[in-house]
Amino acid sequence: MLLFVAPYPDESNEKDGMFQRIAAIDRIFSAEERIYFQTSKLWKTIPTIEQKSELVKVYHMNSIIQFLYILCLARKARFVYVHSIYYARAIVPLYYLYRNIITDMHGLVPEELAFEGKVRHNLSYNVVESVVLHKSRLVVTVTSAMIQHFKNKYKNSKVTFCNMPIINNIHKTGIKSHLSSGKLKVIYAGGTHKWQNIDIMIEAIRSTIDLYDFTILSNDIGYFKHRFYQLGLEGRIKLASVSPEKVYSYYTEADLGFVLRDDIIINNVACPTKLLEYLSCGVVPIVIQPNIGDFAKHNYRYVLLSDFLKGVFLSSKELEEMISQNFKVIEALHGDVDKNLLKLVQFAHN
Repeated sequence: MLLFVAPYPDESNEKDGMFQRIAAIDRIFSAEERIYFQTSKLWKTIPTIEQKSELVKVYHMNSIIQFLYILCLARKARFVYVHSIYYARAIVPLYYLYRNIITDMHGLVPEELAFEGKVRHNLSYNVVESVVLHKSRLVVTVTSAMIQHFKNKYKNSKVTFCNMPIINNIHKTGIKSHLSSGKLKVIYAGGTHKWQNIDIMIEAIRSTIDLYDFTILSNDIGYFKHRFYQLGLEGRIKLASVSPEKVYSYYTEADLGFVLRDDIIINNVACPTKLLEYLSCGVVPIVIQPNIGDFAKHNYRYVLLSDFLKGVFLSSKELEEMISQNFKVIEALHGDVDKNLLKLVQFAHN
């Protein structure tokens, strides 16, 4: 039996990037019996158990009240897989002192909290992160840049790292037939988090509304409708909220896509699902700066926002060359995944 410390990925959370990664890891171990431990604020002495499938159960437990029950599950499990230090906090520090624990970092939680101005939470999660980076049997990252960050931050750590950008479920399209036919088609697929630089994107759309055709896909469509109504752009931007599978049909019609990440450590080590999707579907990213995760290392092609604002007019040949190079980046990342996937599976079975 395997124990996963995370909410179970299903249709209710399939649009969220973190849960897409949880689902991708779940598929790796789909032939095994799995228990998902989901923290509950309810002070009940008996856990609530959901049978998701023949091999999957979800336990809703309070990590304080059901401490001994969770400990028993952890001791029975061949290994415990913890998704991000948000969930590691529920089992720190005792389980990390002796269990066979794999921790998937997902991102830089303390730095993200500091970026959002949550100083108290930043301090507590730095403590959790320190335990995780010293006591995990294996730490899974999304970029090699993230590994280097942790090595610099925790110089005395002896943990083993495994870099796993989860792209096995990313679709790949061919070169598009509509390239450079009329206005370039620009897309944004994502939320309204602070690091997405939504205000900058909306201003870019406002100032170039006559140069490009725009589409926005988001769970927070109401927010965008309100913002564009205020700017007098109602009806001029296509807005939709669709399932992850249907997103790809929109990508096949797009030429460029917004990924407006600042040059800060959170973005420097990130592997945005959106950027992976763009590259694999022939959507050339629009960036404020190119230093995002391992993509620059693989020489991905992009359009700078400063150039976009002036008006980008790319020939069909130029777009094809950019898309072709970005397909090579995806292939290189696939190679990294194949190599490290074997490492992860072998480690989990030892």
